[in-house]
Amino acid sequence: MIIEPRTFIFEYKQNYYLMQEVFLIFFGLIGLWLGTELVIKGAVNIAKYYKLSQVFVGLAILSIGTDLPEIVIAINASLHNVIGNTDTSGIIIGNAIGSSFSQISLVLGSVGLLGYLTLKKRHLYEDGVMLLGSVLLVMLLGFD
Repeated sequence: MIIEPRTFIFEYKQNYYLMQEVFLIFFGLIGLWLGTELVIKGAVNIAKYYKLSQVFVGLAILSIGTDLPEIVIAINASLHNVIGNTDTSGIIIGNAIGSSFSQISLVLGSVGLLGYLTLKKRHLYEDGVMLLGSVLLVMLLGFD
């Protein structure tokens, strides 16, 4: 079997770029873990310094921190859109919808594993209709 030099170089470049992407994802996850540790330690220190409840700090400061990745992705994608590199509106909308779905699913799933919720049918229908209505509205707004 004879391999042409061009084919070999192309396959080498593909493998190189794949390894580079895996490397970047790996170090990004390590950076995310370290950043999370720093944020939590900083929030605890803020709570101790100002004599605030750790629950308040968790609800106020750390809840903002959970939305920061989505905000950064939206800003970065918007800048790419303004510069004219690519159309990134799908990334922004997909990120917002995916984040909302995953947060709702994780919260409801963890509550379902640890205990149970007691809801009246009226509340279930009202909240369910609002949730489905908001999803449909976002879906309609996502169409160009």
